[in-house]
Amino acid sequence: MRTIAAFAVALAFIVPVAAWSQNLLENGDFGQWSENYPLGWWVEDSTKARIEQSTGPVRSPAYSVKVTRLVRGASNNNGIRQQYIPVQAGEPYTLSAWVYDNEDSTSGGIVFSYYDTDTNYIRRYSGTAYSEGASSEWQLVSRTDTIPDSAAFARVTIRVYNTDTTVSAGGIIYFDDAEFVQGLGAIAEKHRPGPAGRMTVEPNPSFGRALITFGLPAPGYAWIGIYDLTGSLKSVPFAGMAFTHTQAVGWNATDRLGSPLPDGLYFVVLNSPAGVTTVRKLTLAH
Repeated sequence: MRTIAAFAVALAFIVPVAAWSQNLLENGDFGQWSENYPLGWWVEDSTKARIEQSTGPVRSPAYSVKVTRLVRGASNNNGIRQQYIPVQAGEPYTLSAWVYDNEDSTSGGIVFSYYDTDTNYIRRYSGTAYSEGASSEWQLVSRTDTIPDSAAFARVTIRVYNTDTTVSAGGIIYFDDAEFVQGLGAIAEKHRPGPAGRMTVEPNPSFGRALITFGLPAPGYAWIGIYDLTGSLKSVPFAGMAFTHTQAVGWNATDRLGSPLPDGLYFVVLNSPAGVTTVRKLTLAH
């Protein structure tokens, strides 16, 4: 596991690399619109999701995209996408977006999939990453995956989701500042970084339990994610209001389903919609 390649991947979490910071999405901040749709984005199905320009809430000026779910049923999750984005096979790519989700029955989701050189669809998804439940603050959602050998293009999709079939319709999600970058971009400090937050993780190495202490430069919503070397989010030990004074949360080295994580190197990431991103390395050694 301690290979040179793994070390290079790990380093990407800590050191922003200029070549990796290029956003491959057109109009990822949704600042440009043509009639009712953001430029560069294709609407999946306007009968299932309504796409609108919004001036509030927004994370960065001047607009966000408002996605309203129109049809009942778990299969009717729709939104907007960009297709045929050139990618390099065998390399990790990260899709991320900021999501405003203050409804219990609805969530925002992001996903990317792959096409070959002839733009034929390859049936391998990176998996959907969802917003972490209702909150009146912006939250960062990201997904990292390695492009398969047969792929030459990617398709990026952001959607409103609702798996509660008892809800007839409705549910609103706002998206802003979407990025698709080569590398582990969502974990590097590339999302309009502000002042660094404070965070320590002890003991390190951890033998089954760790104490995470943290604080923000100014009070606000924050969440802590535990990522593995691939950039996959494994656990969220904390999500809520954080303050300037030191807070602490315990983590028992399990994933979001409560299963123990294997030994190895992980990254503890403190995120805040105010732009704070603080990263610490943690070694698990049960």
